Amino acid sequence: MIKTPMCSWDRHKSFKLATIPEVFVIPDFQRVLTEAHKSGIADAILNNNFYDNSIQVGKLPNGKYEVYNGQHRLAALYHVCQEFGLEEYEIILQIFDKEYGRKIFYRLNLGKQVTLQNLTKTFDDGTNRFFNHLRDVCSHKQTKKTTTFSNLLSALRFAKTSSPRALPKLNIEHFMAGITKSDETFCVRFMKAMGIAAPYVPQSEAYRAPIFRGTFRAGFENDWNEETLKKVIREVQGDQCMKDIIGLGGAIVVTGYAYQYITSTLCPRIHVAAEQIEAPEYTTRGGRIVG
Repeated sequence: MIKTPMCSWDRHKSFKLATIPEVFVIPDFQRVLTEAHKSGIADAILNNNFYDNSIQVGKLPNGKYEVYNGQHRLAALYHVCQEFGLEEYEIILQIFDKEYGRKIFYRLNLGKQVTLQNLTKTFDDGTNRFFNHLRDVCSHKQTKKTTTFSNLLSALRFAKTSSPRALPKLNIEHFMAGITKSDETFCVRFMKAMGIAAPYVPQSEAYRAPIFRGTFRAGFENDWNEETLKKVIREVQGDQCMKDIIGLGGAIVVTGYAYQYITSTLCPRIHVAAEQIEAPEYTTRGGRIVG
């Protein structure tokens, strides 16, 4: 049965813009505020070309509102208040139950220019086993100490579907629901091996998408133990042929080439059992790479 969303509406014809920081709270799963986007909305407000004054929120026990969609609009309104003296403006609050906040953010932002990293946060509500098991070795935003959950999720997708493309934003909800305990176990094993054999540093070759995903898929398909993973990871680092493959450019194609090289050439060289494909393509493209 199709149902309309459960919500209420609260229209404020003369909302006091100076109170925006006191009334609204930005949850931790919101995307990073961008000045360019905020400025564009502010210009629209100042030129009477702004037509999207409804904000999706949830009401907190302390009476404040948690913003699920509309933080840039609120930031722009506050900016216009502070810089241009606009004191009041009509805004409409669409109020949902707080339990739906993350899903609302996710659904309303799918068609916008948000990254996969922005969206993974919405599924990390403290109860998701995948995030809880890997929180010490991954983060939603790349840092000086960890790679991102989006990099690991894209590697898992490559292993399970053979698609070298990054996990599509539209598929993340379905994909997350399909992650099994054995998937989580291998992810933990792989990241533990990575942390020992190739400690994370920004721009590290081992964590670049083609190498990271190619190595992950090879290990996943062959169910390598931690010692075998470490052996392969160490061999991949600094391998000149792998560097040549990465130099071919085109991340999607190169990810497939990296996987082919690891399973068809590198593993036999170091006596590691791995499923191989016939006639790997990386050996023939442009005549540059020779297995």
